[in-house]
Amino acid sequence: MDRIVVEDGVAKGVTLRGGEHVDADYVISAADGHTTLFGMLEGKYLSKPYQKAYESYPLFPSSIMVALGLKGDYSGYPHESSPYFKEPIILFDGSSHNRFNLNVYHYDPTLAPKGKTLITVMFNTWEGEKWQQLATDNPKQYEEEKSKLTKEVLARLEKIIGPLEDKVEMVDVSTPHSVIRYTGNWQGSFEGFAPTKATLSKSLPKTLPGLKHFAMIGQWTTPGGGLPTAAKDGLDIAKKLCKEHGKPFTSKLS
Repeated sequence: MDRIVVEDGVAKGVTLRGGEHVDADYVISAADGHTTLFGMLEGKYLSKPYQKAYESYPLFPSSIMVALGLKGDYSGYPHESSPYFKEPIILFDGSSHNRFNLNVYHYDPTLAPKGKTLITVMFNTWEGEKWQQLATDNPKQYEEEKSKLTKEVLARLEKIIGPLEDKVEMVDVSTPHSVIRYTGNWQGSFEGFAPTKATLSKSLPKTLPGLKHFAMIGQWTTPGGGLPTAAKDGLDIAKKLCKEHGKPFTSKLS
């Protein structure tokens, strides 16, 4: 979606990136909050709470994930752990990590064929802009850094689950650049605004001043983010629309 079409202070639909226009009686954005406010609405309906949030609220970090498709049965290992390393892993962005999140998906047959296992390793980083800049300015070095990280991860994994020579059949590396490219999340944050003493008590408005027939929902409207808050937003806006149109709200499908 490229922009939200507004006429006389009323949201009338959306324009897609290909130029196609889609009319709407009501526009609900569950997209990235920054993109919605500053991109699709061009910053024209920015309220004080959102201005303060995007100027001062801390974010969840972005993430780097190395996914590995391995030949073999790893059902003897815990499906989730966080191994500690005496010698830290130093990432391209300068962040240092003495541990990573390790997930062994031996319990989920939908993620790999029989006799094979998906394993993921994840790091968090607040240096997402460096990955984004590298991918833009020097794609070759960006790919080299991903390969370098994969080798480092494999070396650490071998000390945990044994030799991996000839067992790696798939490798996929996601960086903050990947997160931004696929999700559009501002600065690659994986869950919006971080929960702090100052932000947890704040609930950002779902509507914007001067703009009718529009609502924002999703993890960027509630510090702490997450799927439960996003799902509740969807429920709340459905109730609101039903009330405005004099229709009874029901959560059952007919």
